[in-house]
Amino acid sequence: LLAPETNITFNFQTVFMTFKQIRALSDLGEGLDILSKCSELEDKMVVTGSDFHSQIVSHCKYRLELAKQLEINEGSGMIRKAVISDLSSKIAYHERLINAYNDLHHFELKNDRRISDADDSDDWEARRLSAWASEAVTWISLSDGNEAQKTRFASSFSVSENNEKPLRFSKFAQACSLANVKKKN
Repeated sequence: LLAPETNITFNFQTVFMTFKQIRALSDLGEGLDILSKCSELEDKMVVTGSDFHSQIVSHCKYRLELAKQLEINEGSGMIRKAVISDLSSKIAYHERLINAYNDLHHFELKNDRRISDADDSDDWEARRLSAWASEAVTWISLSDGNEAQKTRFASSFSVSENNEKPLRFSKFAQACSLANVKKKN
């Protein structure tokens, strides 16, 4: 449905209803990962920000609670417990991802005018930024394709020259996913 080469017409309700039809908890976790990095949602359905992903996470939390209740009532084996634990971890990760994106997005929108007005890199040194603000500026500058800033900060993902503002949720999720993979290795 979300493949770039598909010619199927869809909207976010179609995607959400299709997602709700997933029965296996492990498949919900995989779908959660895939949807977070899916640029087709933003390209074809004009989904912006993290609201749609928040709805998907809420559905996963609901299904997880049903599975936990079923386990309490009926008991289960090690496989179901492992799947429940894995989905719990994925939901927690995606909630942190959404919160981080929302913080960054808020910072980006609030300070976009000031950042784009900065003439040279000396202006960045003149500002006293907190560690959090400094990291936010890093993400924004990478998203912006700003040459001066790209040389100052090491990129954790490939930066395209055609990036638009504000930073898309799918790009943020992809970057965080790559950073997460690097930590595990």
